[in-house]
Amino acid sequence: MPAMDPGLWELLDAGPGDDEIAAILRLGQPGLVPEGARVVAQFGEVVTVRMLRGAIPQVRESAECASMKAAGAPLGPDIELESGEVVEVSKPDSPHDERRPAGLQATGRGVVIGVVDWGFDFAHPDFRNDDGSSRILAIWDQRGPSQPDSPQPYGYGHVHDREAIDRALAAEDPYAALGYHPGDVDTGCGTHGTHVASIAGGKGRAHGPIGIAPGAEFIFVHLANWGGKHLKLGNSVTLLEACDFIAKIAADLPNSAYLDSENNERGQADYLQGGRPWVINLSMGRHGEQHDGTTLVEQGLDALLRAAPGRAISQSAGNYFHRCVHASSHLRPGERHTMIWQLAEADVTPNELEIWYSWRDSLEVEVRSPDGLISARAGLGERVSLKEGEREVGRLYHRAREPNTLDNHVAIFLYTTAPPGDWELTLIGRDVIDGRFNAWIERDAACPSCQSRFLNDDPSSTTGTICNGMRTIAVGAYNAHEPEEPLAIFSSSGPTRDGRVKPDLCAPGVAILAARSASRDPTVERSLLVRMSGTSMAAPHVAGTIALMFEVAPRRLRIEETHNLLLVNTRKVSTEHAERVGSGYLDIEAAVEAARNVSNIGGGSRPAATEEEFSTESESETTDRSHPLCPECAARQAHAPVEHASIGPVLLSGEDESDEGVQPEFGAAVSDDDETLAVPAEMPAPRYVHRADLAISDDRTRWSPAIVLAEALGEAEIPTSEALFEGSLTGQTRDRFEMIGAPGKQLTDEPQPGDVLCRRGEGGLSHAALIAGVDYWPREQVEFAGLIPESNRPGIYVQVVEGGLFPHASADRFARLLTDAEGRVPPDQMLLRPLRERPVGGSARTDHEYKRWVQQSLNQVLGTQFVVDSILGPQTVGAIRLFQQRRGLVVDGIVGPITERALIDAGAPLPPAPPAPMPAASSSVEISQDFPMGPPIGPDSTAVRGFMQIKHAVGIRGENLPRDVYLIQILLNVYRYRNQMKEIAEDGKVGPETISAIREFQRTTKWVDGRVDPRGRTFRALEDFARPFLIEAMSIITLGISGSYRSAISDSESAGETYVSEQPLLQMYSFRQGGRANA
Repeated sequence: MPAMDPGLWELLDAGPGDDEIAAILRLGQPGLVPEGARVVAQFGEVVTVRMLRGAIPQVRESAECASMKAAGAPLGPDIELESGEVVEVSKPDSPHDERRPAGLQATGRGVVIGVVDWGFDFAHPDFRNDDGSSRILAIWDQRGPSQPDSPQPYGYGHVHDREAIDRALAAEDPYAALGYHPGDVDTGCGTHGTHVASIAGGKGRAHGPIGIAPGAEFIFVHLANWGGKHLKLGNSVTLLEACDFIAKIAADLPNSAYLDSENNERGQADYLQGGRPWVINLSMGRHGEQHDGTTLVEQGLDALLRAAPGRAISQSAGNYFHRCVHASSHLRPGERHTMIWQLAEADVTPNELEIWYSWRDSLEVEVRSPDGLISARAGLGERVSLKEGEREVGRLYHRAREPNTLDNHVAIFLYTTAPPGDWELTLIGRDVIDGRFNAWIERDAACPSCQSRFLNDDPSSTTGTICNGMRTIAVGAYNAHEPEEPLAIFSSSGPTRDGRVKPDLCAPGVAILAARSASRDPTVERSLLVRMSGTSMAAPHVAGTIALMFEVAPRRLRIEETHNLLLVNTRKVSTEHAERVGSGYLDIEAAVEAARNVSNIGGGSRPAATEEEFSTESESETTDRSHPLCPECAARQAHAPVEHASIGPVLLSGEDESDEGVQPEFGAAVSDDDETLAVPAEMPAPRYVHRADLAISDDRTRWSPAIVLAEALGEAEIPTSEALFEGSLTGQTRDRFEMIGAPGKQLTDEPQPGDVLCRRGEGGLSHAALIAGVDYWPREQVEFAGLIPESNRPGIYVQVVEGGLFPHASADRFARLLTDAEGRVPPDQMLLRPLRERPVGGSARTDHEYKRWVQQSLNQVLGTQFVVDSILGPQTVGAIRLFQQRRGLVVDGIVGPITERALIDAGAPLPPAPPAPMPAASSSVEISQDFPMGPPIGPDSTAVRGFMQIKHAVGIRGENLPRDVYLIQILLNVYRYRNQMKEIAEDGKVGPETISAIREFQRTTKWVDGRVDPRGRTFRALEDFARPFLIEAMSIITLGISGSYRSAISDSESAGETYVSEQPLLQMYSFRQGGRANA
């Protein structure tokens, strides 16, 4: 069984086996959920689940589970609010209290600010409109067990919607009327959540400063532990589910920008995006875990942000700089290093400490109590009990290769019975290659004054547990009241354990004046304002700024764009503590203006360049780029014009096996000042790049590199990166790949999109990626190209798409090192070129019915519920492998004769083979050159397939070209007519009616997003439903009036073009209607 997380062991022993518990999983096989676990919310491959406590080992052991974490075990970490200084005031008394720049017109209108926190005073004037109504869209109070009206699928707490809040505001006692009072969590200075929300978007109606985005609306989640434990502040599960709740509510809201736009172009585009943009503020944190962005919470939040544009999360970086909770050092072979862990005499709470070190090393851990009576050692892979006589006072876990970091992990739990004083923790280097280690003491939520600490601490790397993600924005604090604007003394420091810069930026966080919540005692008169300090107060400054950016941007911003626009436009400061400042101090006006001026083209954006950058770019046009990738390459480059290709998001064509529909995207921005600064249009790439991009981008699932390669190359299975590397060296893969760049050698040809960059690392940690760009760049020009380099190592870089722990699609603009500065391939990598494609799944039969039979049989036998769509992609291949594993067969992901027989034996009758093809059409029948076809011969006839194709997405966030929209409307009407539903207009235009019809159909597939992608699951389901009714109609069209048919379905890409000759489609429509329509 895989080594379990220490928190899971603690949770397993904490109660009866038939208790239902909450946990977080990272799925090991895309789309497959371990037996015994019920999914509640999904974030890419990270899911929150419910299960029985006794099922923990079974679920963790299953192949479908790659990682599993406890949510809120009694001894486990809870998420805590940031504490800070509090001063009650009645009115502003400092010019620095005004946080919103004077003259700023943007207000955040049409944007949702989500606040996950504790205690929200919905009746405070800051959160009410001029007419007294509420600005709050919903409040989810997570406290309390499951109730009949608890929100689903979460199943706990209670939701108060805007209508209920407005009714309560009209009552004499609004808090009693609503059944929610912020004073329940008031510590004597007003509630944390009220203060935070006021900073982000308060109206300033209590004579205090106006919030950053006073025109935004709120969704508030009062965080709590799952299961009705009122005294708990919340945990990883309830936090993720809170964010999921906010995202879903915002997605279902009408877009006010569209409703008020008089149907202008921007309003129409906003409407088709669906819902409203949102930013979530998370002013919370704790100390422990790995601090490298790979906690399941951080992975889940990153996946949520990448799922769609117009989303962001602002987080407090932490107030832990002087808390003495981090220690680090460097251990050499055979050395011993001792840390002192101090427990206060008055500490009546449990304590926890974690140590993280490289997977390359093997250490031994020794724990000794202050009096020396308790002593224990644990080697790698061991767990021991800490006992005082027969009484257990704690546990020591030493886990190898934690599945998210792949590093080694030590966890020490000391229970309330553990003696106070100085505990000695000694690390002994048994096998040391790296030697670095980091240790963090977990935060004491129940008793802040009881916080245990290190005697000799390291104040660096003290950012909070959950704010180190790749796409969330961590905010430190500075003091805006002092002339020098120094950093707040408490503001946490970076870097992350993997060396990245955190916090991302800083904002005002000292003595911030904002709303104070009402007292629980109505006889107590309080000021409506209060001062608080903390990075909790800095984060909502950024959240409000992002709301303004979302309002003014000409389109929905991807999180990469939001992140870069915000950080590039910070105010740079000179400080000795660069690791605590990030990119600089928040500049609200500059960030908003940058968002306003972002390119209106969806392919990407680049901040305006400085004069020095312009100079550099112009010179780059004449720079000698004939770096020696290969002699032939240099010769070709010498006679070819230099063009800098934009390597932005590629246009996905779906999983079709042809290259039809793969079109370059044109219209990139060009500088008016200098022709040499033009950003060229997108370049087309081979089909495998598109397939890999689709595999990675579909729900942003983190598949392994091998699975992404298999999906991209159309293979049933690709060897692991290590096996691919070794096989290429020995010639075992020469029938599948050509060696373009051998280790230590120069390339024999220029790199092309679709080439495979394969690396071999120590300990079997190898990796493979597909080249996605059409150009390559020396290290000093990578950022100019709009790419994110993997390192600062000199050499030539190229954009890639790849799976793995941190996947990168084309939109991520990620570049890896291709060769060194001399053009030689590094000794630990090679470049391979695929020679051909093979059918996915490897079966001798490739007809649709057979593929559907395989999927239906797997669903029946395994109890899975993936879509039966006749596309044998990674989900199906993963299910085949799981079936083979359970049946004791060779696990290769291929349905051969043995696996096929096993499926038949499981009760699934084999479908008949497809009929033999009929003779080709006679020469008297005119055939369309765009869709070459003969007479229809069945569901898979070329005629039917040729007609039923769209090249671009239709619906929400789709390109919505008239020809594609027209076809989707016809297919929807086939479905609607057969189900006795009112048909929609077939006019080639997307509006509310078409979007609604798409969603209604998608409810039959359990995948509702209002969008139909080429060869996506919705299109395939429509195609499968409509195909039987179109065969005869297509016979009429093809054999009778193929000339006008060709005219009708001519591939026009001109936006707004209407169809003059629609006779064949109308005749098909007549067939569908049973002759009612007059063609």
